[in-house]
Amino acid sequence: AYIRRWIKDYPRFGMKILGTQKVTVNHQNAFLLDLLSHDRKRQIRQILFKKKKKVVLLTCRDRREFFLETVKDCNKIIRSFKWFPDSVGVNKN
Repeated sequence: AYIRRWIKDYPRFGMKILGTQKVTVNHQNAFLLDLLSHDRKRQIRQILFKKKKKVVLLTCRDRREFFLETVKDCNKIIRSFKWFPDSVGVNKN
């Protein structure tokens, strides 16, 4: 429901959705989104991690002609994402 709500905004902002995919990263469900900017000069990869009421959105972007190389580094960063055990649902007061 969270993803369906905000994914409609991308075309309104002039972004073309190239593809979407549910993925698993380090045993965590995530949602991957590939986009193209309105001027078609920049390509973007975003991945959304959600745990309870916390959301992390990682974004990688580069000029379209360099993106195939950039996305390799982006995927390495994505694969390294982990929630810290105390980062979700802990009241620190």
